Amino acid sequence: FMTLLIGSILLPVLVLVGDIVFMFVVVSAALGAVVMTIYGGFETGIEFCHRITMAVPETYWEMIFPSSFEEKSTNWILN
Repeated sequence: FMTLLIGSILLPVLVLVGDIVFMFVVVSAALGAVVMTIYGGFETGIEFCHRITMAVPETYWEMIFPSSFEEKSTNWILN
């Protein structure tokens, strides 16, 4: 019964919640880039996009096991 509960009910709900959180992050980053471009100019919008993309690892493997010193010392909180 527990396997049925976890496999067919709980796991899909957790995946759906994760997808919604990811969608919110992507939409908020896109809106932030648009707002930065409108109010700060094109250079500010490009800089914002660059900071967002540099802070996001390409794969979970890179996030858990960074290979270079720059990746190890990256400040994940955008300052």
